Amino acid sequence: MNVKGGNLEYNTLVSNVGLRYNLSRYFSPYVSFSQGFSVSDIGLVLRSARVDDISKINTEAVIVNNYEAGFVSKIKNFRFEATGYISKSSLGAASVYDNGVFVVVRTPERIYGFELAADIQVVKNLQAGMSYSYVEGKLDADNDGKYDGDKDAYLPGQRIAAPKLAGYVDYALIPGKLNVLLQYTGILNRDRFARNNSGSYDFYKAPVSAYHLFNSSVGYHFNESTSLNLGIENLLNTDYFTARSQYGAFNDSYTKGKGASYRLTLHVKL
Repeated sequence: MNVKGGNLEYNTLVSNVGLRYNLSRYFSPYVSFSQGFSVSDIGLVLRSARVDDISKINTEAVIVNNYEAGFVSKIKNFRFEATGYISKSSLGAASVYDNGVFVVVRTPERIYGFELAADIQVVKNLQAGMSYSYVEGKLDADNDGKYDGDKDAYLPGQRIAAPKLAGYVDYALIPGKLNVLLQYTGILNRDRFARNNSGSYDFYKAPVSAYHLFNSSVGYHFNESTSLNLGIENLLNTDYFTARSQYGAFNDSYTKGKGASYRLTLHVKL
C-alpha cells in the first residue's frame, strides 16, 4: 500500500535523579529514577500499514519510566553488588506477527529484572568473579493496569534476553609477565510461548535452550613495549545455536555459533 508521508515531530522533557548513601564499606545503598525517550520502528509501521496516510498511523513516541534500587558491599577482598529494576511505559512498541506482517502493538509494557555480581581477590595474583542477570517483561493487552490476565502476554525474544550467568578467573602466574584469563558465559533457558496452530512458533517466540561457553587468553609481556597474547574462543568447541537464532524462529537465520577459534597477537609499541 502506498502511504502518503509527512513530518513527524517529537519534543519532550525527561528527568533523571539518583541518591547514593555511603553508609559504610559493608553497605552502600542507592536508588534512582530515570526516564527514557524512544520512537517505535517507523519502517515496520509503514511496511505493515493498512491506511494510506502516515498521519493516520500511531507513531507517538514512547516515554519509559525506570526505577532502580540496589546496594554495594565490600568486606576485605570481597565485593558484592545487587540491583533490581522496573521499567514501565504506558505506550509500548512491541511487534507481533499478524496475517503475514509485523504490527507494532501500542499497549502498556512492564519490564523488570535484577543483577547480582561478586568479585573476590583470592590472593595477591588471583582474582575471580561471577554475575547473574535476569530480565522479564509483559504487555498489558487488556489495559487494566495489571499484568496477570489471560490476554496479557510476555514480550518476545528480541525484547527480552534469556537469563545470563558469567564468571572469570584471572591468574598472574608471573606477576607483570605471564597472565592467564579464563572466562565463562552461560545463556540459560527461556520458554514463555506456546506453539501456534501450525505446530511451530511465531517469529521471535521460540524457546531458548541453555548453552555454556568458555574463552581463555594467555598473555606474556617480554618487556614494556612487547607482548604476545594467545586468545581461544569457545575453548571446549561447544556445539550450540545462538540465542538469537533460537528465539527468532527464522529458517534462514537458524545457524550455529562459532566453534573453537584461536588468535595469536604480537603487540609492539614503537
